[in-house]
Amino acid sequence: MCALKVLSVGLSELASLVRDALMLRPHSKLAVVSNYWDLCSMSLQREEFQVAVLNDANPARELRRRAEYIRRRWPDSAIVLVADSCMALDDPLYDERVPSAIKPADLLTVIDRLNSGVGESRPHSARLRYQPDGGRHDL
Repeated sequence: MCALKVLSVGLSELASLVRDALMLRPHSKLAVVSNYWDLCSMSLQREEFQVAVLNDANPARELRRRAEYIRRRWPDSAIVLVADSCMALDDPLYDERVPSAIKPADLLTVIDRLNSGVGESRPHSARLRYQPDGGRHDL
């Protein structure tokens, strides 16, 4: 089984949530960065990630900058935005938005679903919103 590699970009609370989710999945790896400069340094390591998880606890401009960088550096990676606000990122810079109160097991379900499509041509403009009932709803 190939290792799932996930990048967490944001606050330590986000890293804890993603870590707890990945503990439920064997053979997964987590890289954590807290700011844009660390994110740029991470790309120098030639590491590839299937999924990146961002939160909206930063100014919108910083969030946009991080998401744009991930799209350029790892274009096949899915981006999960952990945010309660609909205004956090208003264009196709993420693949799915989930609420900040999401449980680790539910986050893992979202990550696995997005990871199953990694490498496919994924229209980033078709953003999805996580629903606790297991459904996906277009935004």
